[in-house]
Amino acid sequence: MVFKDDFVQEFRALVAEHYAQKLQVFPNVELALSGLNIAMCVASNAPVNQLHLALEVTGLKKYFNGQLYSLMR
Repeated sequence: MVFKDDFVQEFRALVAEHYAQKLQVFPNVELALSGLNIAMCVASNAPVNQLHLALEVTGLKKYFNGQLYSLMR
């Protein structure tokens, strides 16, 4: 199978659009995070901008103090 040169960009744009429209936080996750008194981070193999978007859409970004780690950029 051969992919178009802009496949990755198109795919990431579709993911971002889907996140903006559909992504939701699991029930009680924010309650659980707000009750923790420890430093937290997000470690993922997703692109960093996708992590930022997911945390912004779900309202959870404030719990991680910018501590997002990924091997992808």
